[in-house]
Order: sequence, then C-alpha cells, then structure tokens
Amino acid sequence: MLTRNEANSPAKKLATLIESGIINHMNRNKAFTLLELIVVIIIIGILATLGLTQYTRIVEKGRKAEAAAILGEARTLQSAYYTQNGAWATSYTDLGISVPASCTSTHYYSYTIYSDASGTRGVGARCTSGGKSPNWTGTGYCVAVWSEHLPGDTHPDIEWNGCGGGCP
Repeated sequence: MLTRNEANSPAKKLATLIESGIINHMNRNKAFTLLELIVVIIIIGILATLGLTQYTRIVEKGRKAEAAAILGEARTLQSAYYTQNGAWATSYTDLGISVPASCTSTHYYSYTIYSDASGTRGVGARCTSGGKSPNWTGTGYCVAVWSEHLPGDTHPDIEWNGCGGGCP
C-alpha cells in the first residue's frame, strides 16, 4: 500500500494524468491539422496573386514614363513649331526628335504623328512584339498628345489624352 507521501508525489500524479489520457490529448493539440495548413496556403496564394497583380501594374506604369517623356517633349516642340511655321509638324523628324516609328529593342513604344481635320496627335503605341523586352501581352493601348487646331485659331490647345483601348 502507498503511503500518503507516495500517493501525492509528482511521479504518481504524472502517471495518473497519462492513464486518464489528459497528457496524450495535450500533445495532440500541438500540431496543425491538414485543414488548417490548406487554409493558410490558400490565403497566402490569394495574397501573392494580389501582390503580383499590383506589382505588374506598377511596373507597366513606369514603362509609360518613356512615352510620357517623349510625347511631352514632342508637345513642347510641336507648339514651338506651330508658332514658328503656322502649321503643325507631320513627323517627329520635323520636330528634330529621333524616335522609332516601329517597335525596336530600345523602346517600349513606337511613335507616330497623325493629322486630320480635327487635330494633330502624337501617339505612342505599346509594342506587342519586337520592342524592348518584355513586350506587352494584353490588348494594344497607346498614349497620345492631342492638339486641337481649328480654322482661325491662333492659340491652339495642346493637352494630354489617352487613346482608350486601341490606337488610331
């Protein structure tokens, strides 16, 4: 028979806990279940997808800076050209700018000047092949500078506008 001190000893209490299953139950709760791991992996996947989408958008926005710089310079030179000649330039060469008319490995955009009765616009169209890597894989888009020239207008307005989903 156990004495009173032996019955209350830490070893006896531990043996009683192990026999009752309490210790086993506590050890089982220290690991993650498969369901918990799957939920965490799904959440990480969703967050990574959102992050990659935002990153791609920001990088492409940075590439638009090329077109903004070239078309901004063209806008300034176009205004000076109009003041000097009384007409709009019909090519970037007339403005003294060297830009690619088709996609090259040095630029993300190709550049063209369009003129018609409603105005003159300098357009940078995003390259989908043959341009500076990486090429655009979505639907075509462009950035444009519009200049309205109405008959008798001695002070033409030149402003930035997007081309929507495609290029002229």
